[in-house]
Amino acid sequence: KVGDNVIIRGMTRSSESWMIQDGNGAFWKVPFVDHKDVIAGKDISGIHGTLFKSYHADRITCVETSPVDHMAVTAGDDGSVRLFDYITQKEVFRETFSAGATCLFWMPVEWDPEGLTFAVGFENGVLRILRRTENGFDLTAVMKPHTKALTCFAFSPDGQLLVTASSDETLFFFVVQDPIQEYQPIGFSKIPGKPRNISWNTDQDRAMVCMEDGTLYLVDFPEEGSVDQSVSFEFEAAYHKFVYNQQMKKEEKPQKEKKDDEGEDDDKKDDDEDDEDDEEVEEDGDKGPWPCNFAIMAPEGDPGKLIIGVQKEEAVFEYAGETWESPDFEQFAEDPIRNLAFYNTIAVTARYSRAGNYLLIGCEKGRLLMRQKNNLPKMFHATLMHDGMYGTILAATTSYDDAYLLTVGADGCFFVQKIDPIEPKGVAKAPKLSKKGAKKTVDDILHTDAYSIQEAKLKADEDRRRELAEMKKKSLREQVQELMREYEDLMQANEAAEKGKRISKEELSLDPEIQEILDKQNDNRVEIARKEMAWITAKKELKLDKLRSVFIDSLQVERILLYGFKNGRSVSSFRTARLTERQKKNIAGVHELIQTGEEAKRRAQFSANQAASTKDGSPHGGDESFSDIEKPSGMGMEGDSKEFNETNLSDQSGGEGGTGKGLGDTQQRKKKEKMPVKSALDKAEERKREREERDRGLQELKQRMPNDNTEDHKDMAIIIRAEKYMGDYKLKSDPEYVVPENQRVTAEQKLNQLILLEESISTLRMDFNDRFLALRDLKRRLIDNITRDNGRIIEINKQLKVDEPVMSLTMYPDEQPENRNKVEREVLVQFEKEQLKAEKKAAARAKAAAGFGADLDGGDQEDEDDEDDDGKKKEEKKEDKKEDKKEDKKTTSKLGKGRAIGRRESASLSGKQRMEQERQQRLAAIQKSPLEEEEEYVVTEKLMYEKSRLQRKIDKTISTFDDALDELRREKFKLEGDLKMADMKLLLLYKELMLLTDFKKRDQQLTKKAGGPGRRKKGYHGEDPAVPREAGREEG
Repeated sequence: KVGDNVIIRGMTRSSESWMIQDGNGAFWKVPFVDHKDVIAGKDISGIHGTLFKSYHADRITCVETSPVDHMAVTAGDDGSVRLFDYITQKEVFRETFSAGATCLFWMPVEWDPEGLTFAVGFENGVLRILRRTENGFDLTAVMKPHTKALTCFAFSPDGQLLVTASSDETLFFFVVQDPIQEYQPIGFSKIPGKPRNISWNTDQDRAMVCMEDGTLYLVDFPEEGSVDQSVSFEFEAAYHKFVYNQQMKKEEKPQKEKKDDEGEDDDKKDDDEDDEDDEEVEEDGDKGPWPCNFAIMAPEGDPGKLIIGVQKEEAVFEYAGETWESPDFEQFAEDPIRNLAFYNTIAVTARYSRAGNYLLIGCEKGRLLMRQKNNLPKMFHATLMHDGMYGTILAATTSYDDAYLLTVGADGCFFVQKIDPIEPKGVAKAPKLSKKGAKKTVDDILHTDAYSIQEAKLKADEDRRRELAEMKKKSLREQVQELMREYEDLMQANEAAEKGKRISKEELSLDPEIQEILDKQNDNRVEIARKEMAWITAKKELKLDKLRSVFIDSLQVERILLYGFKNGRSVSSFRTARLTERQKKNIAGVHELIQTGEEAKRRAQFSANQAASTKDGSPHGGDESFSDIEKPSGMGMEGDSKEFNETNLSDQSGGEGGTGKGLGDTQQRKKKEKMPVKSALDKAEERKREREERDRGLQELKQRMPNDNTEDHKDMAIIIRAEKYMGDYKLKSDPEYVVPENQRVTAEQKLNQLILLEESISTLRMDFNDRFLALRDLKRRLIDNITRDNGRIIEINKQLKVDEPVMSLTMYPDEQPENRNKVEREVLVQFEKEQLKAEKKAAARAKAAAGFGADLDGGDQEDEDDEDDDGKKKEEKKEDKKEDKKEDKKTTSKLGKGRAIGRRESASLSGKQRMEQERQQRLAAIQKSPLEEEEEYVVTEKLMYEKSRLQRKIDKTISTFDDALDELRREKFKLEGDLKMADMKLLLLYKELMLLTDFKKRDQQLTKKAGGPGRRKKGYHGEDPAVPREAGREEG
């Protein structure tokens, strides 16, 4: 154990111990335990951590220094108030309260000569006056003026008046009779808005209240006795609005002389106009008013100087305070004299140092500015000690001699820096300190719901009225109880009277109509209660339906757990929401867009190929061959070759000398008989014509044949595709670089990616959920089968006379969340009984507390109504026993032989039992035959085999299911990692979509601006599109 109420935020290991970081603002040191001791079973429960260092937890909201020595008090959100010796850098002591501290003020020696008293405001509206002692803080005064956080307070310069401000939009005023312990409340007033800071205006003797809406009010302090406190402390205070400008007045620029020179550089003028428009666009943000963070008056010697800081960068202004000298100053706005802020900083708090030599300005991002009182425009010192992102300086001060600078911030750090004082003072003398509790103290306000001063005033009257009413009720109850005692005495006397003198209950009822009226009233109340319950039931059902529609019906699969049988593992489904109709429509639109794009791409590819193939006019892409050339009419080359072949064939067939007869001679002879006879001249002309035709065809072929410089149609198609789809390969830094269309990213494309990723995530989740649900259904079927097998095993155990436990399997509620609204009848009946019993007991307690009418229906009746069913059964049994005893007495008095007869009957019954026992013993003593023993052995073996088979089947089923669940569990681990990456990708896509949407809007604005009236469209670099960029540079 490290310690009590420790919140472990981090830890590191040394050679001998662990250093533990506590979220409560501490470090603990825990001894290191060797793993061998743990394995050996050594008892380590007695090892505890020791507190190493203690600091503030969370923010340190305020700091103040002692006016007499080098001590400082800090307070923070953790509710602790700590005293530090900042010279030795040690914490002296601390005390912790129930709420966080918001503001702090150490009273000067003019009010407390010992310089030991300070005031602290807290988040619960309490103001405590604490006094430093030797070993702690004494609580000298405590009050609760507000119901919400006390944000700030201020004393008048003479310490006689106190005003507090709260986030409940009220100001409370006190007269300080003794700054240490006597504060007299005057009253409180509402103020329009939430105050941020309060200080004292020494010129007007008024309180200055800085508001969140940027308003600065001057509030008049009410005179003592002017507020009527008989009923309430509330009154209407007189407050005046100080009007001031939150920006420096801009200097008017001198107008330039007009020139009639027509050769004026229009491009340069347009560029200047564009720059001015850009500045206007940048300044179109928040124009104020901004919240007023602080307003402080200059110390004595500089009358009228007012410094105001607002929640805006570089906005700490100095005002002369001249307008409030006028009676109607609310009608005028005062302009600032100068700006005292640092570059790119937002001032949060400001004050003058203890000795009054410096102005301290605490800013966001951990910056602190120091300016000398006598030379405010010049920066004296600027430091960055706190965290640059989360280290907003919440308070800053100096030591009593301005030799040390102390700062605290939202990062929880407390820094002390040594500076050179302007007027060095002597060594501080330690004040005389008393023991804690030695002087008069008061009781603290410990409860968070304690009354404020106003609530205590109002509640006191209400409590007094309630006390009087309770006294009247008590007197009436005593009278009713006296009547009840008299009535009980009369009823007892009536029961003790003789039978003829007794009065019946009907005779005691003096007015039966009253009973009828009461019954009707009860019936009406029951009907009203029934209607109220019906309305409540309908209301709760409507609420349940709304919750179900929002959290359950909107889910496609909710989170379901599935447990293994024996391996102790479990796996859960993915909680998956249903896709909305809008999402489904978007997904369908994206898929349709993708399909349309693919079809358009295929058509474009086909058109490009067709265009490339028909570029030279040939249907076959210019890949001609000689076989494609038209043949001239008449005999051609084939005719000659045919004739030549036939001639050779006839020559070869005729043999030597032409005397042989063969097949060639016969065919040639037949041809000659059929063909007409041509002269040699005709044949020569025909050959000449054929040669001319061949020459002409050859020339045409040569003309159509491509030369060596002709581009191939296939290469041309590739070039066209590259020019269309491969994009521009100039360097991206080139001013003329243009992003290709297929690489341009638009907001629409990013939105489509986002939609497709959402669909993929939902699909992955549902695929896993389908397998998960299938495994759950399998488990249900397996449980049914195993239950059936267990039933058979129980029957076998009975036959074998074996008492063995059987594993009982069931589905857990976590595995069937859809059955959450299914309630069995027995559960409803039991719940109804419990409700009736509770209502009856509550009614009985209410009647007993009322003390009236509890005995009109008889006291016994109430007791019977309060009893439950079990009590009724016990009473019935008791009555039956009494009746049995009475009947036994009657029978014994009438029949003297009844006891003897009863003895004989009991003796005969006991004899039958003994005979049955003896018969069973004799049967057991009879020795079984070998055949019976063999038959019994066979039956036993069969049953044992069946039982073992069923057990093996159950074990195998359970093992198989556990393995399947374990495999699904491992798969889910992997899928969860993928889905987490997909979620991160989804966030990234969303951020990119936001950026692209902003870029699109900016482009539209720039396009509209560039194409506006009276302007010439320009390129990205401000030049005219008609003028080349290089030429523009040369002219420049």
